[in-house]
Amino acid sequence: MKILIVVPTYFPAYEFGGPIFQIHNLSKLLKLNNIDITVCTTDKGNRNKIKSNIKEDIEGVEVFYFSCEFAKYYFSIRMIFFLFKNIKKYDLIHIHSIFNFPTSISLLLSSFYKKKIILSPRGILDKKLIESKNKLLKHLWLLFFNKILSKKIQKFHATTDFEKNQIRHYFEKSEIEVIANGIDINYFDTEYNKTKENEKFNKYFNKKINLLYLGRIDRKKNIDLIFKSIKKANLTNFNLNIVGNGDNEYLNYLIQLSKELNLFHSINFINHMDGGDKINFYIKSSHLLLPSKSENFANVVLESIFFGKSVLISENVGLKEFIKKHNFGVICETDKTFENELSELIYNKNITNDTYNYGRKKVIEHYDWDKVINNFISMYMRLI
Repeated sequence: MKILIVVPTYFPAYEFGGPIFQIHNLSKLLKLNNIDITVCTTDKGNRNKIKSNIKEDIEGVEVFYFSCEFAKYYFSIRMIFFLFKNIKKYDLIHIHSIFNFPTSISLLLSSFYKKKIILSPRGILDKKLIESKNKLLKHLWLLFFNKILSKKIQKFHATTDFEKNQIRHYFEKSEIEVIANGIDINYFDTEYNKTKENEKFNKYFNKKINLLYLGRIDRKKNIDLIFKSIKKANLTNFNLNIVGNGDNEYLNYLIQLSKELNLFHSINFINHMDGGDKINFYIKSSHLLLPSKSENFANVVLESIFFGKSVLISENVGLKEFIKKHNFGVICETDKTFENELSELIYNKNITNDTYNYGRKKVIEHYDWDKVINNFISMYMRLI
């Protein structure tokens, strides 16, 4: 079985968030299961990390990073030639994302060569996101896509039932299969055993309550609402660590807001971290906060729970049913401050204890990559 994965950006472009890691882990595990896998992507976010327009070996995965002529739209002439020449060699084309050039050209050429197609929107089909930016262009694209290309797709892949409903809103008659994101248990255990406690981070955890936001700095993450909620809750003796990179304009706004609310000295703005450093922040934090306006899955939530730390998430996070079922956190709305939910998260010992005692077990039970990869392989086999 030969599979081509097409994605606008790829590992190690960390600034583009969780899907980068998920798609790379999927690719690696497919390779380890003796499936012939190739990744076709652009060099956006990776120009200083890799060589463009040639085959690269990225942790055992064959990846082609093609240079962009118009980076904003991920437009690449070299990608066109590669796909036109090579796409017919593959049994199945797995496309990730929606509103960009790699998706469009790979869909057109896959349809032309009558290839089996799976499309993973990766959270892009959230109605609020579509309506908030480039609304007209997105609706025109969806109209064209629905009338012509959607019929060529054998299956949509969703990561949660929440995302499945988002897809169903636009593509009522399409076949959709839900396969969750995975957590690399072995990786986290290995990194934890290598690093244990790192004293260099102790300065970020010198209060009774140590709150964590970990992820991209982006307006859709609703980070400013965290600040306003802390202020309204009159929270004292706390640290809030904001860990991640992204939109510098939004970051500057957050810094200014923290000063206006007299919270600046209790908030630490920290660059992206991975591996053992990231694990240290999970271990030393009290709780994770993620009040996103839209989040089809959110691996950071599972990682926090895996290390026994309860979470506050919005009603628009795909993992909310998992959180509710196992009492691993609190759900908040995104259009108002959540000072009451924040207090519930911090002071409800049942939530804290349930997450500490059962979090790791339940994450492994449902989301271990060793189990998730078999679901992907099964889906592929049924299509070929």
